[in-house]
Amino acid sequence: MRLNTLIRPIVTFIGFLLLTAPAMPQAPVPYGTGSWEADTLGNHRAVIHVAEAADAVWIRIPWRRRDLQPEKKNIVVFEGGSGVQVKNVFIVESNREFGDLIFQAEGAPQDYYVYYLINHMEGRSNYPTVTYPEPESTAQLEWLARHKLNRPVELTKERFPQAIVREIQAIDDFNSFFPMEVIATQAEIAHILEQQLEAPFLLFPEDRRYPIRMSHDIPLRWIQKGPEAPFKGQAARGEYYTFQVGVYAAHALLQNLEVSFSSFAKENSASMLAADDFTCFNLEGVDWTGKKFKKQVSLEPGRVQPLWCGVQIPEDAEPGVYRGIVSVSSQGQKPRKVKIHLDILDSFLPESGDGEPWRHSRLRWLNSLLAFDDGIVPPYIPLKRSERRIECLGRSIRLDSVGFPQSIQSYFPTEMTFIGDEPQEILAGPIQMILETTEGRTLSWDSPQVEFQKESEGMVSWKARARAGSLEMDTLARMEFDGYLDFVVKLKATQNIDLKDIRLEIPLNKEIATYMMGLGAKGGFRPKSWQWKWDQKNNQDSAWVGEVNAGLQCSVRDENYSRPLNTNFYLRKPLVLPSSWWNQGKGGCEIEEQGEETVCIRFYSGARKMEAGETLYYNFSLLVTPFRPLDTLKQWNTRFYHRYNPLDEIKA
Repeated sequence: MRLNTLIRPIVTFIGFLLLTAPAMPQAPVPYGTGSWEADTLGNHRAVIHVAEAADAVWIRIPWRRRDLQPEKKNIVVFEGGSGVQVKNVFIVESNREFGDLIFQAEGAPQDYYVYYLINHMEGRSNYPTVTYPEPESTAQLEWLARHKLNRPVELTKERFPQAIVREIQAIDDFNSFFPMEVIATQAEIAHILEQQLEAPFLLFPEDRRYPIRMSHDIPLRWIQKGPEAPFKGQAARGEYYTFQVGVYAAHALLQNLEVSFSSFAKENSASMLAADDFTCFNLEGVDWTGKKFKKQVSLEPGRVQPLWCGVQIPEDAEPGVYRGIVSVSSQGQKPRKVKIHLDILDSFLPESGDGEPWRHSRLRWLNSLLAFDDGIVPPYIPLKRSERRIECLGRSIRLDSVGFPQSIQSYFPTEMTFIGDEPQEILAGPIQMILETTEGRTLSWDSPQVEFQKESEGMVSWKARARAGSLEMDTLARMEFDGYLDFVVKLKATQNIDLKDIRLEIPLNKEIATYMMGLGAKGGFRPKSWQWKWDQKNNQDSAWVGEVNAGLQCSVRDENYSRPLNTNFYLRKPLVLPSSWWNQGKGGCEIEEQGEETVCIRFYSGARKMEAGETLYYNFSLLVTPFRPLDTLKQWNTRFYHRYNPLDEIKA
């Protein structure tokens, strides 16, 4: 009696704790793949088992969906054996965490399939428009009335036989939400936050095999592992190893996230991976101009930010477990840390692991300095300069006294399979930057100076300076081994000045000006004249005029140029209209014949006033075509296929 008296209150208290404790993660439902007709039923379903036939059964599907407003999306049920649709279905509740359904199961015992992300795809197959049909009632009124589903009444699962969820399936691995898009419930998140009341943010290290895909939800996988759990990874010698640290803003706005790394040391050994060898791609890197940059990242409460990190494993690394720490901090907050155990194997991985995309070793390509070394690649030859003449493969240019081309020659014969001795002149005269005053007078360039700065196999650069009235022109230019020329032209006013026009004139030899494309003109024979104006709706800033063995492309831009995205992505990042050339819509281009021997490309900017000290950039670039002899056998034996299809279909 005395023992029971002591134990009973303890048992009662433990029971109270169990009843009032926040909900912990449920045992996960198995996730797998199945096979069905996705075009009509979507890519996701739940496999439900009903043990005994019943006119109505209840099922709760813990689908943990990342999509929004599931209550507005249709759900259908099919018998597994016959493949017949079950019409008598009633949706009790459908939310992101679970779906409660009542359906008729006369054909039990058997499996039933519940399809819950049915979609319709319209338009082009590669860029379809996807819609999700709204819920549709197919149940008979008699069936609804028989189970009191047609009037307001409290529905409890105890009123119905219970089905069970066997598995949640995707149509294939590619479409699977498991494990990184299976959301944690609000109760699970609340439970983990209660354990971390003082933490402004939580860290979840994650393997590269499971890229963090959700920014507004955390996956169930993280609830099961817990925050700041030690992370274990494996890498081979020579591999570029990547991993993730997920940052969850728990209670506050996070500003200016920073990541730091300790050295990773091997126990009882002098071997280590230096802290400076690690990088976080989300916060730092090398841009497309080869310059290093740092990025500020902030995070709203309740949001998730993946931080991708990487390190090059030396080819001669000593195998073993290396231990280190990754620290993440936010402005005004104490850093939080994650322990990393990296097991470096004795095996060697060539090419840093780039042949296996799941390793994400190609992330380091974002910081690549490839082609910044001024080297050359076959079949190109080293650039050669003599005075103001520069030669590249099959072409040459000669500069005038202000640093612009006055002669461009091509040595490519019509057959384009070799380089001949007789050059063909592309220009009919020097390329000029024309300054025209309001009185119609053209200003002359005085005291021109050209100075070569750098010469290497793959690039020759020069600078030039000239003056015309109250305007100074400073030019920085370079020519690369493939025939690309880039000119940064800075015009500065020393006094207030009114101008009728500032334009670039490129007189072409009419003999080579056979074809044209660009500036709205489709590829074909060059028209006698062509007029073009700037329009941000079109990604147009360049034109090519020429023929097979000799031609010239010219593009114009200013110091704010940023390459637009292409095709259907263009509107997300349209062309930045150059303030100099565009000139509030006054600028444009005209291409027209002049006399019997010349076709002139004229980029103009129109009338403008420049105040003393004002600077404008009239930058332009040239491509001298063709670039190299053609290997016609290789050219016609190479095929390009732009579609996501199985390789066997593509080959056929």
